[in-house]
Amino acid sequence: MNIDLKENTARYLLFVIIISISIIVYSFFTGRLLWGIIAAVLIIILTLLLSEFIISQVKMVNFIEKVKGFLIEPSKTYDASKEDTLVDATKYFIILMMIFTILNVISSHVFVSFGIKTSLFLLVLSPIIRVVSIFIYGAILHIGIYIVGGRNGISQTIKALMYAYTPALLFSVIVYFFEGRILIFVLWLWILVLVIFGIRQLQEITTNRALIAVLAWIVLLFLLWMLVQGNDFIYSSVSAYANKVIN
Repeated sequence: MNIDLKENTARYLLFVIIISISIIVYSFFTGRLLWGIIAAVLIIILTLLLSEFIISQVKMVNFIEKVKGFLIEPSKTYDASKEDTLVDATKYFIILMMIFTILNVISSHVFVSFGIKTSLFLLVLSPIIRVVSIFIYGAILHIGIYIVGGRNGISQTIKALMYAYTPALLFSVIVYFFEGRILIFVLWLWILVLVIFGIRQLQEITTNRALIAVLAWIVLLFLLWMLVQGNDFIYSSVSAYANKVIN
């Protein structure tokens, strides 16, 4: 192992230790200290076993800088990410998704309700589902982007969406734990702003065009959701509104 690899390993292990300590502290305040310790130990063991492989696949220094950049200087960070491949963005998204999934499992009653075996299965299944979903959402978003003039390819759109989910994957578990509707609204507004920035920078279109594409995306997702819910949902919603107006 050369000097650079050793330095990267040390940085990565330090990052994992910080995450593990955060998990233990978080689980302590949520009354699930045992599961937090188990999760932290598993993360550290897995890191020690796969550290060389992970470091060879993902530049963790760049990863940490990207996280900080998308939270603090999103426009500048998107510019610096134009040459990233879709594979690079997917790796970034998967790492954040694993952090989110672990925190989500600890903060919920999954271990207590379903046991360790099912919980570990969910730890694997949840990120897979979300990765597939992000590609679907990105494809739908790209329809509006293409209409408003974005011609840099669907991969740039999916990259913008993956990077925009940074605050959601890092903070949503904590926000939902406090059950503050205002905080939830602010978090999702933050995500939408990052999506707009990402589309503007990566697709090289104006802010207004990016905003129109995102609004069209939201409307289309809502219509698809209503279609999936079926006629009963539409009828019940309309009936409830009509009764409220009449009464």
